[in-house]
Amino acid sequence: MTNAFLIPGLEDKASACEMLVCYARELKDGFADYAETVVKLMVPMLKFYFHDGVRTAAAESLPYLLDCGKIKGPEYLQGMWNYIYPELLKAIDTEPENEVLAEHMYSLAKCIETLGNGCLTEAAMAELLKILNKLMLEHFNKAVARQEKRKDEDYDEVVEEQLANEDDEDVYILSKIADIIHSLFLSYKSDFFPYFDQIVNHFVKCLSPEMPWSDHQWALCIFDDVIEYGGPNCVKYQQHFLGPLLNYVSDEMAEVRQAAVYGWGALAQFGGESFAGQLG
Repeated sequence: MTNAFLIPGLEDKASACEMLVCYARELKDGFADYAETVVKLMVPMLKFYFHDGVRTAAAESLPYLLDCGKIKGPEYLQGMWNYIYPELLKAIDTEPENEVLAEHMYSLAKCIETLGNGCLTEAAMAELLKILNKLMLEHFNKAVARQEKRKDEDYDEVVEEQLANEDDEDVYILSKIADIIHSLFLSYKSDFFPYFDQIVNHFVKCLSPEMPWSDHQWALCIFDDVIEYGGPNCVKYQQHFLGPLLNYVSDEMAEVRQAAVYGWGALAQFGGESFAGQLG
């Protein structure tokens, strides 16, 4: 961890960043006059590798600062976002610590929700999809590597504890991938479908019976968003989600059952006439 040797000055810096997060979150419009100055301080600190807490607070501040900037008008807000998003994407792509990476990803999701449809240029969307694709490939590859380690002759309870911790970290990152996709569907609705098509195969794979239950849970959550925000147009993905929704509604894990049941409810409410026969 980058915080192995804590320096008092760095702790003060982290505390100051956390205070600015509080000001932006609580004061909202009242902090608007300071938003641009603080953004210019926070964005470079997304790569402040001397202290995890500084990077975390820097990421956490960004959606609140954008919210503060709304009162200044769309042109001002767009200028602020144009400054933020290239560096936030770079930070997500290069962050070495999973705990901080998760905060960067959550920050991006909240920024997208704050700004809405059209907030990402074609180039930015392409870069984001590239990063999500990389993260999903890493997710699968790490799972395979852990299974191989469990076959080693040196495998024991200590190794299993380490592997279990790594698994928890990977699942947490998967949940943040789901957060980002949720924000995109919430903002873009079915307009996100052409972009989703580029990564949908990963979540289809997650729904395979041989995959762990946590993969099932988060992939179902993503397809729940496809249904809820895609509306009747979600029918284009029915071959991917109808079978799993049916199979996993009786899964032994409550989290998986909950995600499947939510999907059926979303189909009844938003799916349209195409699914009337499936719900009878």
